[in-house]
Amino acid sequence: MTCVALSAAIGFIAPAFGATNVSVVITSDTTWGSAGSPYLVIGTVTVQNGATLSVSSGVEVALQSSADIVVAA
Repeated sequence: MTCVALSAAIGFIAPAFGATNVSVVITSDTTWGSAGSPYLVIGTVTVQNGATLSVSSGVEVALQSSADIVVAA
């Protein structure tokens, strides 16, 4: 079972200075932590079956208007 734990605020913003740009296929358990915050999804982030994307408390995640987070079943 795939689980996406998004315990942070997710919104739509313009590119932020110092943001970590992400557009990736996640194939193993991954944590977005405070060191990379804010994370700006600029394309598609796909969480593959069997992988977990966790977002640490207080981490900011934003999506460009054309971006997606997809959880494969």
